[in-house]
Amino acid sequence: MKTYMCLICGWIYDEAAGFPDDDIAPGTAWDDIPITWTCPECGAQKSDFEMVELLPVHCSDPSNQGASCAAGAAGAAGAA
Repeated sequence: MKTYMCLICGWIYDEAAGFPDDDIAPGTAWDDIPITWTCPECGAQKSDFEMVELLPVHCSDPSNQGASCAAGAAGAAGAA
């Protein structure tokens, strides 16, 4: 599955997750979303999105400043 980012505000559409708030089911391909759909954050047009590759954050990577790992660990603990 692919991810697409709004070039105006940075909002991410993930095909795997879909966007149920707009009745877009999980697994919906980007090409299957109507051309009239707009970014839920800023109202940008579908043409203002670009496919991006999201890389996982590795907490053991010394170049990571730690904030993401701390938030991820807290989120994971809260979900348990």
